Formats: sequence, C-alpha cells, structure tokens
Amino acid sequence: MFEDWKPIFHGNRTLHMVNRPVMVNTIRAFPPSGIKRNQQPLWIRAAGLRLEMWMPGYQTAWLLREDSTWLAAVTVEAASSNGLSRMMLQLWLLPEDITTDMNAGR
Repeated sequence: MFEDWKPIFHGNRTLHMVNRPVMVNTIRAFPPSGIKRNQQPLWIRAAGLRLEMWMPGYQTAWLLREDSTWLAAVTVEAASSNGLSRMMLQLWLLPEDITTDMNAGR
C-alpha cells in the first residue's frame, strides 16, 4: 500500500509504520442514518453490514496530512448480521476515532 510513498521529507517523517491492535469508534467513522433497524425488511436486517459502536481493528500506519494532522490506517473485519458474509474494511481515521484501550465501549 505504501510502496510509492516517500516516508521522509527534509528530515521529517510523514509515514510511521505501526503494528498494533486498536478499537475503532465506528459511530464516528460511519454516522448512523437515523433509520430504525426494526423498520427495515428482515432480509436487509439479516444480510446487511453490521457495525457495532466499537469494533476491534488493526492499525498499520500513521500518515501525516498537509494540515499537520495525522490519519490512522486501520483494517476492521466486518460481517453481515447473519454472519454469512464477511469483508475487511480498510479505513483512514482520525486519531480520536481509535484507541489502544481494548475495553473501549464495554
């Protein structure tokens, strides 16, 4: 993913590789639509992507933005409500949207 990124510019690091588990605040990453779940057809509730308020993920990097803020590169495994479908979400999140406290949201 980062093979074409130059991690150091004028002696300053713009890319920090990390290797750690994190908890992701998915409410901030994916704000709720406001539509109530029980108002949806059963097939949508069963087969649609299920996001919990806090989900475990894995951070691979910090990337410096041009406004001097950082973005976290994170992957999160997500599934459908019925568990028949799964996918890895590749997310770029603000620092306040992740934590190393693996008990977050509990």
